[in-house]
Amino acid sequence: MYEFRKSDEHSMDVMLLRNPWFHGTLGRREAEKLVLKQSHGVFLIRRNHNTIELMLLEQPWFHATLSRLEAEQLVLPQSHGVFLIRRSNTRKGEYVLTVNFHDKAMHLRVTINNEGRCETELQWFNSVLDMIQHFYHNPIPMVHGTFDMTLTTYVDYRT
Repeated sequence: MYEFRKSDEHSMDVMLLRNPWFHGTLGRREAEKLVLKQSHGVFLIRRNHNTIELMLLEQPWFHATLSRLEAEQLVLPQSHGVFLIRRSNTRKGEYVLTVNFHDKAMHLRVTINNEGRCETELQWFNSVLDMIQHFYHNPIPMVHGTFDMTLTTYVDYRT
């Protein structure tokens, strides 16, 4: 018998996204309307995630359920500028960009609003993807000053 572990959550979400019976964050009433219009035995599966999270789950750099320590253990053996994004363990609904900064882990809080706009400590972006693209070419600004660091590559959750 297979026991579902919390670390399997990311893989499970990505797998679900590829199925026609998975309706993501469809609301309860909408799900009931869809099913009741069909014949006996028709089903769908939905999940209590927002659409931003569903987009993130499709990205290879998003490590949904990692702890701070686990994120550090993944980026620190890598080179300067290697990153990943994970859910914040302390601030519900927020995310963290964890980057190897000269063999030290730097954690940058990322807030995403309902429209998908993304905020770091000092900047707004139209999306998380825009933020990452920007930081591939521009140094990451921090309240304590600008670090001489751009993103280089990511830790793939599939490896």
